[in-house]
Amino acid sequence: MTLPKTEPGRESTANVSIVTRRPVRRSLCLAGALVVTIGLSSCATFENQNVATVDGQELSQDDLESILNSELTPVVFNGTEPVVDGLVGGDTARGIVSVWITLAALRSAGLIADDQIDEVTAGLASDQRFSTSWADAPAVMQELVVWYTITGNALTSGELDRGAAIAVIQHTDIAVDSFYGAWDDEQLAVVAFG
Repeated sequence: MTLPKTEPGRESTANVSIVTRRPVRRSLCLAGALVVTIGLSSCATFENQNVATVDGQELSQDDLESILNSELTPVVFNGTEPVVDGLVGGDTARGIVSVWITLAALRSAGLIADDQIDEVTAGLASDQRFSTSWADAPAVMQELVVWYTITGNALTSGELDRGAAIAVIQHTDIAVDSFYGAWDDEQLAVVAFG
């Protein structure tokens, strides 16, 4: 005959105490859930090779890796951490993805003009800050720097209204791989979960 529990985890029967192993079962269940979660997330990583998508424009994992590994990245984007042993800080990766998303949204809306691409590219190629690294930089990085420069010039000259740019970005269809975080319309940035 079993009597009511006398202590958490113990049941009393006649003169014998039986210790139940619920904490072990919980640990096993949590471990199993973790394995399933890791398995599912790794499958998702292989199926989705895009870091971000903006109105059909895609930033692939390979493109982001090329940008992060470029010698131009710390020169153009002050404060970015360099890649060390194949690793980069989350804030740096999210910052670069945020810049790419912002520029892609403005390009998609037609708020930054294509007519300056050749002139800006030539100017950047001859810029002393980039003398050795510009020619060696991957095309995706060169394109990002060109659009970044064009947009900065348009904002500085008043050709691009900051308020209009923000409104466009906030109303653009933006998707970010959850590995990197989520797009925040208020901060206009990719933010970490948690």
